[in-house]
Amino acid sequence: MAARILIDEVADVSDAAVASGLLREFLEARDARDPDVEQRMSERGWRTGGYHLAFRIAGRRRLETLELLRFVRRILAALPVDSQAVTSGRGVTGWLSFAEPPAPDRLDEHVAAVRALHDQARRSFDVATGVGSLDSGASGLLRSIDGAVDGARIAAGRAATGWFVRVDALGIEQVLLSWAGSDTFVPAAESLLAPLASQGPELLETLTAYLDHESGVSATATALGLHRNTVAMRIARAQELLGVDLTDTDARLALHLACRALR
Repeated sequence: MAARILIDEVADVSDAAVASGLLREFLEARDARDPDVEQRMSERGWRTGGYHLAFRIAGRRRLETLELLRFVRRILAALPVDSQAVTSGRGVTGWLSFAEPPAPDRLDEHVAAVRALHDQARRSFDVATGVGSLDSGASGLLRSIDGAVDGARIAAGRAATGWFVRVDALGIEQVLLSWAGSDTFVPAAESLLAPLASQGPELLETLTAYLDHESGVSATATALGLHRNTVAMRIARAQELLGVDLTDTDARLALHLACRALR
């Protein structure tokens, strides 16, 4: 029995790794469609045609992603809809797929089901969840996942919403997120943050997490697994290199959008 359990565990880990790698290839290809990737997605039962509603469940602290994946898949299996879930970074990325676009009330029910999944997950895992917009085709799946990832990052600082955000309900924040990812903004963001990028990834990663956590040193240190003094030193160095004052709300907003654009 012990050998059987070990074999099953190794198989689960291997399958999760393969699925995670395939999703990464799909996301990295962006709009450059890769027939080989889409063929392998089809072989795994991942539908790219039709309509998709993506969600991202991200750990607010370190967690066992394989355990989270197993939990998410158990809940999804009970839903009367085609669904997928894959480990990705410090969390799980998933989506619901439909042959035809669901009516608005049905879509709200599907979002409510994801919210219920999130609420159940919160009992065992410290997570934040974002839900993207309904979109169609392979490129639509990509856009919906992008929205879900942004939603999860916002949700990580939203205790008032139960650590859950639906991107479609963000209003002006959704407009800013879209603008920050545009072809016009990205080169400007790269130029603005070039002094940090030239120093290696640590300063940019720390600044991004710092702004995501509402300029909280302790929260940033917890999220990154660092000592708060290390975070404070890195933020001071980032301010010096960029020549900005992070107590200025306009400066924080500009830098936050730039960090999101590069991320």
